[in-house]
Amino acid sequence: MYVAGASEPVFPRELERMIFEMAFDPKAPDSNWRLVSVAKRVHTWLRPLIYSTFCLCVTSHSKAFPNIQTRPDFIDIVEICSFARHLVVDLKYMTTQSAVSDILDKCPNLTSLSCGDDILVHLIWPSVSKLTKLQQLALGDINHFSSAQLLSAPFSSRLTHLELLDLKCKNDSNSNRKLEFLTSLTNLTHFALHISDSNDGYPELDYKHLGRVLLECPNIRVFILCSAFEDIPEDARDLHATECRMVLINVSLCNMYYWAREKEGGHDTWAYAEQVVLLRNAGHFILNDEVRFTEEELIAGDFIGREFPWDEHLTEEGMELATLQLFKSAPSELERMYVTTVSKPVLPRELERMIFEMAFNNEALQTNWNLVLVAKRVRTWLRPLIYATFILSTNRKVFPNMHTGTCPAFINTEEIYHFAHHLIANNSSTITPDALSELLDKCPNLTNLACWGDIIPQLIWPSLSKLTHLQRLSLANVDHLSFTQLVSAAFSSRLTHLELMRPEKDCQPEFLTSLSSLTHFAIYFPWVGPEIDYERLGAVIAACPSVRVFVLCSSYEDIAAGAQDLYAAERRMVLVDKSLSDLDHWLCGARGGNDSWAYAEQVVMMRKAGYFTPEKADPGSERIPYNNISYIGDFIRLGFPWRDLLTDEGMVWLKSSILKELL
Repeated sequence: MYVAGASEPVFPRELERMIFEMAFDPKAPDSNWRLVSVAKRVHTWLRPLIYSTFCLCVTSHSKAFPNIQTRPDFIDIVEICSFARHLVVDLKYMTTQSAVSDILDKCPNLTSLSCGDDILVHLIWPSVSKLTKLQQLALGDINHFSSAQLLSAPFSSRLTHLELLDLKCKNDSNSNRKLEFLTSLTNLTHFALHISDSNDGYPELDYKHLGRVLLECPNIRVFILCSAFEDIPEDARDLHATECRMVLINVSLCNMYYWAREKEGGHDTWAYAEQVVLLRNAGHFILNDEVRFTEEELIAGDFIGREFPWDEHLTEEGMELATLQLFKSAPSELERMYVTTVSKPVLPRELERMIFEMAFNNEALQTNWNLVLVAKRVRTWLRPLIYATFILSTNRKVFPNMHTGTCPAFINTEEIYHFAHHLIANNSSTITPDALSELLDKCPNLTNLACWGDIIPQLIWPSLSKLTHLQRLSLANVDHLSFTQLVSAAFSSRLTHLELMRPEKDCQPEFLTSLSSLTHFAIYFPWVGPEIDYERLGAVIAACPSVRVFVLCSSYEDIAAGAQDLYAAERRMVLVDKSLSDLDHWLCGARGGNDSWAYAEQVVMMRKAGYFTPEKADPGSERIPYNNISYIGDFIRLGFPWRDLLTDEGMVWLKSSILKELL
């Protein structure tokens, strides 16, 4: 794919964006700033990534993220806060609770929020409760906070991850009832409970009651009990023995560093816990005499941390399958790449799809069939491309030809009709109006339709007029059609390209002014046709400022005097030989290539730029420039004498445009 004046191929904009987004590295801010300096569009793409995570706390790791308070003056805080998706706050950094609320009010798109254990949740709740997109939430001191407030928040139905950082409970029914609200969080899949230190030793929590609550929450896949204590309370051991979703994790793995890793695309505490649950469910933990267990359950004996003795707790198979490579102090055999069912990195699904769509080739049918056999998802992606264009013709072997049977019997045609966006029918001798109407009824998504040969539009109009998505239309035998019907059709307000073949001498072109979206109009005479009123046509086109291109297409050499006058006065007019408006060129345009419309657009640009010169016109020709405005002496075609008609600057421009195909 080339653009005029470019020396190298240009990626599709979506692919270019994906490449820059993959090059973005949250851990390398200097590199990211160099990327955004490449181009304005790259700056637009990457800014939401640069400002997606805010850390309002004092840690060495937070330096990798934007600091709202110490930002440069040229950065608009309101604008960058709109990009924020993840936020962690700590009063060691923020001066007051009101400052926290002020930041939250400026970040309406947050999906992840972590509030430190020194933040009184009830004081900032008016701002937290307005975060409608929140999915992950970690709360500090909730002992003065009502769970009813959480359940009534607009994000409660979205919440998937909940972490309570400082739950101080006593062993009584009122305090332990705090956790019953979990049963009302319908989408909650991950729950974590931090048990903090206290003067009385290990805080008393009714683990039996907690176990009953978890049983009523089948959607919860992971429950983390996090603490800095080395000893596990006996009731917690009992719950851990019977609840395979429960994971004991040392507080060293539940800090800012691991929270930030997940926001950088890495693994956090939740990811570790998910893997432990998988290992527990698969029976890869061995019996340990030092812990309480049942005959059915094999459990880890202490809190998982960086020094956790995996080799003492996992079976040999468990050690082989372990995917806990992010515990950097774990045994070396565990520090490996994440093990999945694939052995090589997997591209993002959108990029993978784009690669297959770019590999698709309309001219290589067998190659396309080979591509769809790669995987079911590839088949799903490519079928709309394979069946995007339908042809009804008795003398073409192109696929799929809905008339000659080149659509194999194993293909369910009823299933593929909705893929059709382009349809051409060019012979009515064996294609009846009823058959064509039936096909049109089955293809409601058509955007491009050509009815050529002896096909009479009037006979198929009830079906044709219902095509609400139609944007391009080419019709023969329009003398049988009332242009009032055309203007009143369901697609008339969408129509951008209209071609009329062999219009009658008394054609009334005023209907064009009613086609509000029309940008391209063509009249096609395959042979010497009637002398239409070009002066009247010129007045109508002058009244249609939205029309950018008017094409007169024919094969005969002589240009009617009226057409010659119109051409001299109307720079949007182009003369095109009918050899550029055949079935092959129509198919090329339908499949994203260059057709007569594309060539005509380039000629109009050249005319307006003054690249044609009267001095180089054929001196033997009777056609002379009008009002010192140059024009092409005959219809453009393959082998057109550009060098005789263009200025030197025009020739340079032509060689960088698609018109070089006609040299």
